[in-house]
Amino acid sequence: MDGSGGHHLALPYHPTRRLHVLFSRANDRQPHPEHDPPLDQIWDRLTQSNPTLFNARKFRLHALSHAPTYSNLHLGLTDYKTFQATHMPPHPVARLGRQHMALPLGNVIVVATRDESTLLLVRNRAVGEGKGALVFPGGHPEPDAMHPPPREGENARVLDELFQGARREVLEELFLDDQHLPSVQEMRVLGIVERKGDAKPSMVFFARTALTAGEVCATYQRGNVRQEETNAIIAKPLAFLRELAAGARLHGADPMPETVGAAQLWAQMRDWPSDTTQPAQQHATNAACC
Repeated sequence: MDGSGGHHLALPYHPTRRLHVLFSRANDRQPHPEHDPPLDQIWDRLTQSNPTLFNARKFRLHALSHAPTYSNLHLGLTDYKTFQATHMPPHPVARLGRQHMALPLGNVIVVATRDESTLLLVRNRAVGEGKGALVFPGGHPEPDAMHPPPREGENARVLDELFQGARREVLEELFLDDQHLPSVQEMRVLGIVERKGDAKPSMVFFARTALTAGEVCATYQRGNVRQEETNAIIAKPLAFLRELAAGARLHGADPMPETVGAAQLWAQMRDWPSDTTQPAQQHATNAACC
């Protein structure tokens, strides 16, 4: 994947912004007459070199549109195989055009602990992207986690899965129990980051846990025996996120572009002069208005 070239904030932080989802298969990727025939061959080659890869459906961020008080996420469906094949460097956007790219909507979660620290992970070198990179917990919301699967226009259900998927990623990647993380109603959307190299979007969340950084690190060390995705956890004071937003490295690991963007969005939240919006109100309003 082309994570080079930095990032931009496709949706900056705003405390009163509401999110709507407009889910339609019309937002799916358009087939490419020349590139599509080799998709399976590309995937076969990738899985032969990395047997841990597996295919699954993802939500595709086709576009963003805006009104004075809310933003629309125009979502369709794609899958991980198509993501791996269409986002390969060099210059996938110029080579294929956005309409022919998977553009799976990822999630990135900035976690704050009881002692005002945050947790960063170092990805191992057997993963499909971001080998050895510094990241926050994250992944992708999963259409297949919804039962029944999402249907045309089921906007509120899809929006809820964006939140539920982010919460699942924190629990799974930090090896936390369910009671260690507040409900989705207490999570906050900070914005959306888009990589410049391959236009991959990620929705950034902020969540708090009642655990200390030491407790989270101990839980991670006990649970991460197999090291399937990450092999190290780093606890830093929340104030370090300003250094990360400026591109700081840790333990020799370069941050992914979406990691830097997430830190910038956190800084925007902290610098907002009169942020009185409660995360619970934000999510409840989102679900009600879709």
